Amino acid sequence: MRILGLAACVLALTLFLGMGVAGNDNQLKVPTPDKNFFVVLTDQDDVSTPVNKFSCEGQTYFLGRRGRTQMAVDFSKIGSVRFLMVQGNVRGEFTMSDGEKVTLFMHPEEACHGVSRFGNVRIQIKDLKSVEIRTPRPAP
Repeated sequence: MRILGLAACVLALTLFLGMGVAGNDNQLKVPTPDKNFFVVLTDQDDVSTPVNKFSCEGQTYFLGRRGRTQMAVDFSKIGSVRFLMVQGNVRGEFTMSDGEKVTLFMHPEEACHGVSRFGNVRIQIKDLKSVEIRTPRPAP
């Protein structure tokens, strides 16, 4: 009986440890975006990280609401975005590459991914303070 209990504990421990590792690997897999955008991410702790292959949920646009309209704003049209938490949602204040300003309300749990020189990156929209998009830019 004692051996059976010990075997059950070892099996349970192995399963729990294995599940934790598998979950972390899946979270840091970086989707391959259709364009390679180089950005500088700044999180809510003011830590900036340069990132290549930037995408959000595998797409090269930010998705949000402007009033009752849902919009997808392509990264190639954006200069920078500032993020603020407002009543459980994230307000994205966009400065477009032509200088125009646009505000969208975004889902806080949406994940963005990329590759830094240190490794793969994953951050949720709610944890971002700003994104500065450096490349590519549309032709004039």
